[in-house]
Amino acid sequence: RPGFRPADRIERGHSVVAESADTRQLHDHPGAEEHAGDAVRAEQRRAALDLRRAETQLREGEPGSGTVRRGFELDDTGGEIAHDGAGKTVAERIRAATAGLLEKAGRVGERLRGMADDVWSYATGERGAERARHGLEQAGAEFERAAAPVVARLNGIEAHREQERAAQHRKALELERSQRQRTYNGPSL
Repeated sequence: RPGFRPADRIERGHSVVAESADTRQLHDHPGAEEHAGDAVRAEQRRAALDLRRAETQLREGEPGSGTVRRGFELDDTGGEIAHDGAGKTVAERIRAATAGLLEKAGRVGERLRGMADDVWSYATGERGAERARHGLEQAGAEFERAAAPVVARLNGIEAHREQERAAQHRKALELERSQRQRTYNGPSL
């Protein structure tokens, strides 16, 4: 097979070809996890010590000339923090990091509030009621649009009936007035 030597199979004790069965078993070793944790912690301690010991020489004439540990040092003259070689003070970097964290915290807070609202509405059943209310409002608006011509026609019919009643009432009043005038013969004793 191209790319693999026969020794690979012998050294590893298994085939390196895809789809071959791997029947190897890991053997238990008492205290293996305990020692693994110690090794990780020791490696972390070494890395931290290396960072603390790391020193960078500054060019002469720069504030705080001498050595800088981990990129910054207090200036000898004014007690201000010297730059890190990139032109930023530690305080500027901290301000920028703080602003970024505050912005992210605000976004996370908004998302959490939204999730809390969703949970509350689910727990109280408001979400279903809200959907039903919205559906009712839409149905009401559709009904108003569909009923508008019918309502206008009914209003027209009602106005026409009202006019007919008013005309009949006027006729009845005129008839009554004319009958009174005919029967009135003058003063009676």
